[in-house]
Amino acid sequence: MSVIEKLYGVGRDRPSRSHASLFSGDHKRAVGECVERTVANMLAHATAYDHGIIAYSGGKDSTAVVSVIVTLIRLGAIPAPKT
Repeated sequence: MSVIEKLYGVGRDRPSRSHASLFSGDHKRAVGECVERTVANMLAHATAYDHGIIAYSGGKDSTAVVSVIVTLIRLGAIPAPKT
């Protein structure tokens, strides 16, 4: 089972990769593609450091970022930082 399939299995519904979008217009991306890019970026850059920091303002955007990162760590898609 892929990371995306695991991620979609976390919630109540199982949306298709192309169902919801994060952007409109010329920059439209499927949610699944955005999550895959997040995983790739985290594996390429964040794993080079022992400690991680995520800026959290309490708004909807930062809440979404924290939720996705925590879920990806719990699913084993990205390694947890030491602190």
